[in-house]
Amino acid sequence: MIEIISKGFPYKPEIGCFGYSSCLLIRDKVNILFDTGGYNLRSEIIKIIDQIDCVVISHLHFDHCSNLDLFIDKNIPIYISKKELDYFNNHKKGDIDLFKYFDFIKSDLNIKEVCETTSITEDVKIIYTVGHTPGHISVVLNNDTILAGDSLKTYNDYSDDANYGNAVSKNDYLATKRKIKMNYRTIYPGHDSVIINGMVMDRMKLKEF
Repeated sequence: MIEIISKGFPYKPEIGCFGYSSCLLIRDKVNILFDTGGYNLRSEIIKIIDQIDCVVISHLHFDHCSNLDLFIDKNIPIYISKKELDYFNNHKKGDIDLFKYFDFIKSDLNIKEVCETTSITEDVKIIYTVGHTPGHISVVLNNDTILAGDSLKTYNDYSDDANYGNAVSKNDYLATKRKIKMNYRTIYPGHDSVIINGMVMDRMKLKEF
């Protein structure tokens, strides 16, 4: 079962960005948190943190992993791809989307490097979905559902085969997106509501405050 902690938000303001990514909890033999979101989800992560057995981080952009410090000294496995870690350790100064604070907390986290397709349970596995970043990973359930992260960001991304946004590799991103669309009936994008059989479900609603 997939519990939606937060739907991703598929819109941009005139200036800057909302940085509101999907955050999902897979309840299986072990409870797996997919991405920790940005600081805007901090209180929601705290509510469920004692139920989490492991964490999968799709990539090291601030809007997908900013709450990793909540897992300091908890000894919960944090799955991150080796390619993404290498990219972070050798990144260019101009990559402003990376969560730079990760450098100060990584030694206090129980990081498990993902080097290839990795099974967490019989029904849940981690796969590489490169393109948005060099080491991006996604989670597949029962071979028909994918938690795509930013390897497929929004329904607009799903609908437009040429859209590659701010991916570091246009060709890799578009190839990955084609594979996702071809192979998975249910897709949880990184910044939108779930897409089932090509149709986007209820999107996040906004309230004034």
